[in-house]
Amino acid sequence: MWSDNETGIDLLGYHHLVGAVVDIVRSDRLLPATIGVFGDWGSGKSSLVQMACAELKADADTLVLPFNGWLFEGYEDAKIALMGTIVDELASRKTLTAKGKNLILGLVRRLNFMRVAGGALRLGTAYATGGLPGLAIGAAPDVAAMGSAIIEKAKDVKPEDLGQFLRDEDPGQQARRNIREFRDDFSALLDETKLKRLVVVVDDLDRCNPDTIIETLEAIKLFLFVPKTAFIVGADERLVRYAVRRRFPELPGDYAEVGRDYLEKLIQFPVRIPPMGRAETDSYVKLLLAERCDLSDHAYGKMRDAVIGPSASMGARIDHQVATDALTGSIPQPLSESLVLAEQIAPVLAAGLLGNPRQCKRFLNTLMMRLGMADVRGVELKRGVLAKLMLLEYLRPESFKELARLQAAQAGVLAEIRDAEKAQKGDGTGDAQNADEPESKPPKADAAPKKVAPPRPAVRNEASPLAPWLGDPWLADWLASEPSLSGVDLRHYFYFARERLDPLGGASLRMSPDAQEVLSRLLGDVESTRTLALTRASALSAVDAAAIFEALGSRARQSEGSNAASNAPLPLMCLWVDRRPELFNELMTFLKALSPAAVPFSLPVRLVQLASGAAEKKAQLVVLLRGWESGATGRLKTAAQQQVGKLTT
Repeated sequence: MWSDNETGIDLLGYHHLVGAVVDIVRSDRLLPATIGVFGDWGSGKSSLVQMACAELKADADTLVLPFNGWLFEGYEDAKIALMGTIVDELASRKTLTAKGKNLILGLVRRLNFMRVAGGALRLGTAYATGGLPGLAIGAAPDVAAMGSAIIEKAKDVKPEDLGQFLRDEDPGQQARRNIREFRDDFSALLDETKLKRLVVVVDDLDRCNPDTIIETLEAIKLFLFVPKTAFIVGADERLVRYAVRRRFPELPGDYAEVGRDYLEKLIQFPVRIPPMGRAETDSYVKLLLAERCDLSDHAYGKMRDAVIGPSASMGARIDHQVATDALTGSIPQPLSESLVLAEQIAPVLAAGLLGNPRQCKRFLNTLMMRLGMADVRGVELKRGVLAKLMLLEYLRPESFKELARLQAAQAGVLAEIRDAEKAQKGDGTGDAQNADEPESKPPKADAAPKKVAPPRPAVRNEASPLAPWLGDPWLADWLASEPSLSGVDLRHYFYFARERLDPLGGASLRMSPDAQEVLSRLLGDVESTRTLALTRASALSAVDAAAIFEALGSRARQSEGSNAASNAPLPLMCLWVDRRPELFNELMTFLKALSPAAVPFSLPVRLVQLASGAAEKKAQLVVLLRGWESGATGRLKTAAQQQVGKLTT
């Protein structure tokens, strides 16, 4: 298995991004600078930052100081925590001069004052950001109201008396003076340390609550942004934008615009991590698997350099020849099997996980964990079969559960999977009459060649519960992919996945933070909030989209007869499938297994709208509605009859 923590070993080809960060920090003419390392959850931001820090620490005249704001949440103001951490580190330097020690004492006194000042500091910070008109932006609501009262009083003050008036009335005067003097003393202290540069690394900023995010960024810009400093901020910029909108709801502009403008003011050099494509995912998965194949460091290094080294060509991939060259000989069986496995799953991981390294690791960790559990029980699971089933589990959870039900009723070996695979692959049985004839004698030399009938395509069994899978492009490709599951006893594979078959099982555990936020907004009571969540559906990975669908399904099963409200799980599932149409078959599969008593009579109309314009979808829906015609009662039965009539006329 693989650690889910950051690493200093580059398996993603990030050396050019690391170089960009390091070059900015080492360019004295660009300092002070704020560098944003932006990427989605699990994209490798922390690893990139760690690699950059490793290079910078090699510079004798550079101090690299990490700071994790989320460690201080609930204990201390984020600004004070960040500034105090830096001052503590500089105070520990043995080469500090007497003047430097005095500056340290002054900075500590100012920090202590700020701790006590509280609201006055927020007022002073707001004034430093935008003057008194900026109070409503930077201050807490009570302090903002205080600022508004001061402005109202100032209307009757003569211009020549305004300065004295502000000194008398403004409780943030001392705080603003502290901001200016703190910056001056902090800059002088850096000169006394003889450091060429101070690099402060603020990683995992997106773990913090919105207030901490904003306070940390404000501390950087207001107090610490002085010559010789560089700040490397690692975060998912979408969550920072969300924090801005949460912190300043009164600002004009839409959600994305306000957050973008705020970030552009605070981050001078954005370094964005792109998602991995198919080739990068293929190489990443192969390198991860190769780590577990007992290769020498030299051989593994050659394989890695061949695809992500400085001289590697763009889009390079590890294949049999690359592995042979690296090993200067035959490829061991474990590595050969790993390369084949990666070829099978990497394309789907690239598309389904949007090239997310953490999600790829978690997929492989789950796969290896199940193989390990099976080994302890003395059960042999084939990696290719397990990986194929896990792809279905991750991306089509309701189809996975249906397959589990079918195999449980048939002692693990499914006739339906055999027929569906044949139908998808076009495997024919040939001409039946020719197949039964005994082998004939060789024809004479002058005899005309015998005509051989082309193989008949496999007949699609419309009564099979897997027949709708052939109309779903993803499921159809899954059926055609290797290895075949025809004749395979699947009982043990589903046994070790039984926690996923629990109706309350782990969809939320697979979601990224962005998906969790979308789900939370979907389940909210405010319609505009739900609408906003739906607009973000297309940006989520297939795994996140499937996990949200599964989470809504779990709630629908528990809701029984309360699925009629607009924010009830079943209507939300329909809205979700409208935005993610690839999940239509999942919705049909889910509804077939759901008791008609839990289905609102308005649902058939919604479903017809989802199926419009697609013959395969309409055919699936007719089967479902006819089931409700015969099994439901009351208004749902009537609604199902009406919609069947519309679909079949």
